[in-house]
Amino acid sequence: MANSRRQFWGQIVYERVGDGCFNGLWNNNDRNNEGRILNEIARKRDGKPDIIEGTYVSSWIERNNEPVNALLVISRINRIEYSFQWNEFESGVSLFQGVGMEIGLNYVVVSYWFSNADSLILST
Repeated sequence: MANSRRQFWGQIVYERVGDGCFNGLWNNNDRNNEGRILNEIARKRDGKPDIIEGTYVSSWIERNNEPVNALLVISRINRIEYSFQWNEFESGVSLFQGVGMEIGLNYVVVSYWFSNADSLILST
């Protein structure tokens, strides 16, 4: 059987809390994650807490227990869709990009993938 290759992608379900920050639960199709659901916290740096668009300081812990800090920029695409861009905190290098939409008053669901085209394929 030939080696199959597949694209990397994941999903995050964010709950917006009272001060406009997000508490997210995420997973992706990395088979090393073994179906674990992990979390991300995104605290808004600027703007009004009732508006989703803006820049956030985002933090999560990878499955190897290593913490990651990033800048998350959320921009409106149209009336129902948002663009998500995670960049390395220090260097500004793009990590992930995604698209999401609001679900109800306090939830945003996002599909994301690697920003680097060379990293889009996982060997299995």
